[in-house]
Amino acid sequence: SPPDSSFPSNATAAGFAIAAGLGFGSRRMGALAYVLAGTLGFARIYGGVHYPLDVLIGALVGYGSSYLIRIILPYLEPLPTWLLKIGQKVHLA
Repeated sequence: SPPDSSFPSNATAAGFAIAAGLGFGSRRMGALAYVLAGTLGFARIYGGVHYPLDVLIGALVGYGSSYLIRIILPYLEPLPTWLLKIGQKVHLA
């Protein structure tokens, strides 16, 4: 049994976050990844590790976090560019 509580399912959250990230780039790869993530979630329920609500909330957390990153990332992009310019000026990059 897992060492921590089962709510939400961390494995399902990670699976759906990866699936969403792939789905934003390629619909075909995303569809395959969603099937695999759903299978993972079902296996966790079938194996008795999680309740169905644990898996459902894990899937929502995973998708939601990936979607949030997708929205925020364009606003954060100037920061690495700015840091690289500073690094080049002081001969670090």
